Amino acid sequence: MSLNKKICPTASPTVGPTVSPAVWLVFLLAFILVGAAGADTFLVDSLVTTAPEEMDMSERIRVISAETGVMDTLFDTGHIFFNNYVLPDDSGAHPETEKLLYFARGMDADYLLKMTVVENGASWSFLNVKSGAVLAESSNSLDEIPSHLKLRERWILLGGKICQNMLAVLP
Repeated sequence: MSLNKKICPTASPTVGPTVSPAVWLVFLLAFILVGAAGADTFLVDSLVTTAPEEMDMSERIRVISAETGVMDTLFDTGHIFFNNYVLPDDSGAHPETEKLLYFARGMDADYLLKMTVVENGASWSFLNVKSGAVLAESSNSLDEIPSHLKLRERWILLGGKICQNMLAVLP
């Protein structure tokens, strides 16, 4: 006797009409599209001095963890995001904001976060991609985060704090 017969002697392997996998896929895609329709899209640009593959471990921890904090917060609040590393040119200068906005427009981003992570914190600018307007600019220090935490956790929390400050100015 099968397990189903022992638990429920009248159990039937199929109850009600069956729905093809293609129909479920259509429902799933429609659900995803409806959920994403109202979401803002963010480009997170990390202005770094070294290519990510050439960074020393402490710099890598700082940049990647701060970005993780930003992106975790964006994800948790239902936003769409992608990131980009921006290296300086041969003269040591980072691209002008207008070039970053041009790139963000090409990627269909609504907002641009320019973030420069240094040893003890990060400075950042938050811009509306369509208008180019600076919505907020500030810096946050690692000293704002409890020092008893592991370094990576502190940087993630710092990135989350930057993102919360940025999201607070959204219309």
